[in-house]
Amino acid sequence: MHHDVRNCLPRLPLRILHRNVWFLVTLPVVVLVFILVYSSPESSSYVFQQGSFIPSDNWRKPSNSAPKTKDDSALEAPSNVLLRDSVIRNDLPRESDVLHQDVAVITKNVDDLQQEETSVLKIKDGVSSSIAHGATLVRETTTKGRVNRNSQYLQEERKLLGVTINTAFQNKTFTIHVWKHGERMKRRFLRSYGRTSRDPYEFCSVKNCRLTTDDSLVNQSDAVLFHLHQTSAPASLPSHHPRNQIWIFFTDESPHHTFLTTRKYKMEDYNGLFNWSMTYRADSDVPVPYGRTAPLSDAEKRTRRPKNYAILKHRGVAILGSNCGGSNHRWEYVKELQKHLEVDVYGGCGTHKCPGHFMRDCPLIGDYKFYLAFENSNCKEYVTEKLWWNAYNKETVPVVMGAPKSDYQKLCPPNSFIHTGDFESPLELAKYLNFLMHNDTAYNFYFEWKKQFKVANEHGYFGSPSLHLCHICEALNNIDTSKPKTYNDLGAFWNSKTDCQKPFWIPH
Repeated sequence: MHHDVRNCLPRLPLRILHRNVWFLVTLPVVVLVFILVYSSPESSSYVFQQGSFIPSDNWRKPSNSAPKTKDDSALEAPSNVLLRDSVIRNDLPRESDVLHQDVAVITKNVDDLQQEETSVLKIKDGVSSSIAHGATLVRETTTKGRVNRNSQYLQEERKLLGVTINTAFQNKTFTIHVWKHGERMKRRFLRSYGRTSRDPYEFCSVKNCRLTTDDSLVNQSDAVLFHLHQTSAPASLPSHHPRNQIWIFFTDESPHHTFLTTRKYKMEDYNGLFNWSMTYRADSDVPVPYGRTAPLSDAEKRTRRPKNYAILKHRGVAILGSNCGGSNHRWEYVKELQKHLEVDVYGGCGTHKCPGHFMRDCPLIGDYKFYLAFENSNCKEYVTEKLWWNAYNKETVPVVMGAPKSDYQKLCPPNSFIHTGDFESPLELAKYLNFLMHNDTAYNFYFEWKKQFKVANEHGYFGSPSLHLCHICEALNNIDTSKPKTYNDLGAFWNSKTDCQKPFWIPH
């Protein structure tokens, strides 16, 4: 006997069937409308943070998965991870989820913010005020579809009370003038010591600036940049300038070597002349560090594969240098180290050659397990391309001498370097390096950071990008220049006696 299976199904009232059909048809429409409403580009929020910008996919602290060191410190984000990525969220993060403190958020939509001449962000405790020195707010809307990747960061050691966002300059073009040494600066800022010029504002958060080097146009400029390393005397500066023009002194040398052309003058001789500072230090009005540390995105983490860095290196220790001096006895240290360990010295201070400094790279360094990133001075935050380019970019372990260890811990990826100050003598350092050269597991620990972090070179040497002009443009857009401050005591800000340490090792 044949049975129709349809007779076995429960019979539902027709109105219930109609109701279910209506639900199935309208549900996708409702979901689609919800998505369109809440993904509207008109609804964007802003996040500003002192010292860094939090990446959009990394609100949580990185997991402490690295093995413990002697001081039992786990692998974690350095205190001043400096990022380019901004965050666009319409929900406020919990305080415990934020990598750093002092986060301000605007949840107004873009159009409302643009209609206001000035908006002041409120911090969580309700206190607000105008920041005295460089601040940048980065905006991203869903219409752009990408993160702005060249945002200026603020001084990390300064207490953030509030941020003034000036929108009055949207239609203004700022002129930045380089005094006297324009062609020399172009070589680095625009060409990165190569042959092709780049747009210095290509990836900048603002683009309303232009560069001039014609000194006859200096009084028509909004800001004038002076390279102190090449400045001969206060009298070589313009005798007068417009009242609201910003004078910026620039140096990327340590306080021991601020002036190259003469030692006749000191910083105090330039008191009352400059409005802004532009140095590698984070407390500058326009900070321009040689490099940055940034966490990997989730997508980048997925592409990282386990790697035995030790097996890829066939030589031991190297150093590259053309300046054979230094206030910290670095070359005497190298000579003492060579008594216990083979050290290959490249450049003018040794027998191994890598010609073309700043213009051509020295790829041979990448064949060594260790690179001696010895600065010429032991000064605060003075960490140069010796570390960022010669060591990190070559995937070799840096052995550092220069700034205090706490500064390296602040600036660099965690557990990524060896500080000479941790060893009583070059002999003790040689013993430790020899141990690492024969222990792949211990050596590879110094690359654990690459699972979570990356570094960026931004000094303009060896073809790396230069963000100097971008950062000046950002500062002009975000700092109130109607009442510029003046450095009446430059020695209090830039001083070798207070900013630098004596050598921790003295040759016998």
